[in-house]
Amino acid sequence: MINRNHIIIFLILFTSIFYADKSSSDIQKDINRKNNELETLKSEIKQVEQSISTKLKEEQLSNEIIKQINNKISLTEKLIKTLNDEENYLIKLIYKAEDKIKLKEKELFTLKNQLKNRVRHLYKYGKQNLISQMMQSDNWNKIIYRTKYLQILNEYEQIIKNRINNSLKELKNEKSSLQKEKQNKIKLINNKNNEFKNLENEKERKKIYLVKIRNQKNELRKNLQIKKDMMAEVENIIKRLYSDKGEAKKREEEITKERYYFN
Repeated sequence: MINRNHIIIFLILFTSIFYADKSSSDIQKDINRKNNELETLKSEIKQVEQSISTKLKEEQLSNEIIKQINNKISLTEKLIKTLNDEENYLIKLIYKAEDKIKLKEKELFTLKNQLKNRVRHLYKYGKQNLISQMMQSDNWNKIIYRTKYLQILNEYEQIIKNRINNSLKELKNEKSSLQKEKQNKIKLINNKNNEFKNLENEKERKKIYLVKIRNQKNELRKNLQIKKDMMAEVENIIKRLYSDKGEAKKREEEITKERYYFN
C-alpha cells in the first residue's frame, strides 16, 4: 500500500522533471493555478469543518433529548406503578363496601322479619288479649303501660330501620363513587401506558437518528483528512514550483547573457 509520503515524493520528482524545461512565466501560471486550487481546498475544508461542527451540535442535542426522554420514561413508570397501587387500594375499598352493604342488608332483612312477626303476633293474639285484659283487669295503668311500651318499641325499631336504610344508601353511594374513581384510574393508567409506548418509540427513533449523525460525522472527518492531505500536497508542489521558477529565471538570465555575449 503506497502511503501519502511516497505520493508526495513522487509528485515533487515528477514536478521537477516536468517543469525543468519550462519558462519562469509558465511556471508562474502553474503556481497561480495551484494557488487557486489551494484556496478552493481551504474553502472546502472550512465547509467540512463547519459541517462537522453542526453534526457535533446535532449529536449533543440528540443526546440531551434522549436523556430527557429517559427521564420522562422513568417518571412515567413510577406514575404507572403509583396508579396501579391506587387502583388496587380502591378495589379493596370496594370489596369492603360490598361486605358492609351485605351485612347491613342482612341486618335490615332480620329487622323486617322481626317487625313482620310482631305484627302477625299482635294481630293474631294482641286484640283478644287486650279485650280480655280490659274485661278482667282492674289495673288500667298496666294496660296503658303495655300499650305504650309496644308503641315505643315499634318507634325504636323504625328508627333502627331508618338508620340501616340510610347507612345502606351511604354505602351504596360510597361504592358507586369508588367505582367511578377506579374507572378514572384505569383510564389514566391506559393513557400513561400509551404515553410510555410513545416515549419508547420516540427514544428508539432518536437513537437511530443519533447513529446516523455519528456516521455522517465520521465520514466528514475522513473527508476532512483527505482534503488536508491534498492541501499539504498542493502546498509542497507550490514550494517546489517556486524553487523551479527560481532555477528557470537563472537559466533564462544565463541564456540572455550568452546571447548578449555572442552578439
